[in-house]
Amino acid sequence: MERKLITDIIKQEDFASWSRYIRKYLSIEISNARSKEEVKTTINDLLEYCIINSKKKDKLKTYLLSYSLLINYAFKFECVETLDNIIANINSDQVKQLLFGKWPVHANLYLGKCLFYKFNFLKDQKKFDYNPINLKDIIHAKYFLFRTYSNFLDKCYESVDRKLIGESLELLAGCFVQLNRWFEAQYYLRLAKKYSDDISNIVYLQARNLDAISKATCLDYSGLLLLQVIDYCRETYESSNYVQQIEQLKKLELNTIKKIANIGLKIEELRAYKNKVTKLNEKDSEYIIFCKEKMLFLSEHSLFCNCKLAHNDDLKISTKHRHTRIEWVKRLEEIVDNLVCDFIIARQHYYYGTSKSRLLGFNISLIQRDEKHSKIRAALLKKSFKSCYSILDQIGMMIFQILNIDYENKLKQQCREKSSPPKLYFLNMWDFDLIDDSYFKSNVYLGSLYSIAKDLDRTKYSALKGFKTIRNALEHKILLVRNEKNDEYETITNLRLSQKTELLLILTKSAIFSLVYMIRQESINIYNSSITKDLETNNYEEHDY
Repeated sequence: MERKLITDIIKQEDFASWSRYIRKYLSIEISNARSKEEVKTTINDLLEYCIINSKKKDKLKTYLLSYSLLINYAFKFECVETLDNIIANINSDQVKQLLFGKWPVHANLYLGKCLFYKFNFLKDQKKFDYNPINLKDIIHAKYFLFRTYSNFLDKCYESVDRKLIGESLELLAGCFVQLNRWFEAQYYLRLAKKYSDDISNIVYLQARNLDAISKATCLDYSGLLLLQVIDYCRETYESSNYVQQIEQLKKLELNTIKKIANIGLKIEELRAYKNKVTKLNEKDSEYIIFCKEKMLFLSEHSLFCNCKLAHNDDLKISTKHRHTRIEWVKRLEEIVDNLVCDFIIARQHYYYGTSKSRLLGFNISLIQRDEKHSKIRAALLKKSFKSCYSILDQIGMMIFQILNIDYENKLKQQCREKSSPPKLYFLNMWDFDLIDDSYFKSNVYLGSLYSIAKDLDRTKYSALKGFKTIRNALEHKILLVRNEKNDEYETITNLRLSQKTELLLILTKSAIFSLVYMIRQESINIYNSSITKDLETNNYEEHDY
């Protein structure tokens, strides 16, 4: 397409027509360029011309067009400088207020996308430790992408481009992969399928994520997980148009087939067994179906499958790997059991609080109250919400125990002039310089748990900071679940409380998984220090963690 033709098209009144031409022209230019120098000047000149000559009513849409194309350029050439320029432009006084006011979904999506790519590029360029400073960009990316999804929920699924929501969820899952929050990555990828016309990239990411899970969580012996990796690879072949994706997945499939053979299993037998246990699901209760759909079972099998084996809530620290069966792990297993049981109760309260099932065990017929069913269900929802915070606070105390940190003594030394040291909770424990960078360096799942706390605290980039307001109202005030506002008390609608409780349950489940994986990884160091150097050098082959 000649430059003169483009400039003539821009002079037309129809923004949709000329923007489509510009997007197509520059997309081809970017994809065909061998280096960024080949196309850099063309892109900058043409986009600048578009912005200057577009009509006032089309100015913001022209900026969005520019961001979309420049992000593609930055992605292809791994150009951090371009991403920084886009971020600075979106946050500029000239653009920020107008863009977030009129196009909040796009603004959050593009900022999240830029920060996500920037994190990936910088991570690949240097030796990476999962400490709070290095996690800054990915935590910020997750914040903006979560805002896109939250905005979608707040609008009750209306007036938001579903394609943009699908892309946001896909990128959000990518953030969770980078943070080693494997379950949430699976959850949001599955959710993204509902809003995406082209699911090939989502299935591709599911395959890669499951492969990472098998290597990073002691699940490399799970034949059904490996079988699911193969199935995702083959599903992508049928739907993907990207040659590079297909080539990568063919290698992954071949390696996975070898892994299955190495652990003494056969694909045909695995598939027959999977078909057998899947058929058993036909007799599932309404509660089981509800938990499956919401992905609320505490079972590692549920990370990759919805068959009968995924319903057991059988999450344990111990696996077939020797380092997870040492005495130190056995002492912590009971605490994990308590967390699992607490979660089961929170999940059941959420189920009865949202479903239309009979409220068994509450003597409903004897309760003399107006709207007694809806009020009992609201009480159960509130109980579920509070229980999640209780579980997270227990996890916070366990972190100090696992790392052998005497936090009480450290706090006393920091607060000598105060009458008493502050109380520690999961959300504030990271603010008192009690956990130094060396711990983050030796255990990536400490970074995962830190990022979960950053989702819920009240710092600038906390994606779910509003949840603390609900929790405080439940604990210290009066919170009414109703559609109409009340000037005297805090209020929230049943729909909003239900949505937020589900998100909090997903987050809490992820925290329990991350804690278990943190203990497993910590057990490697303890196990290695207890065996002889000869055994460690010649016989120990379980370090592929």
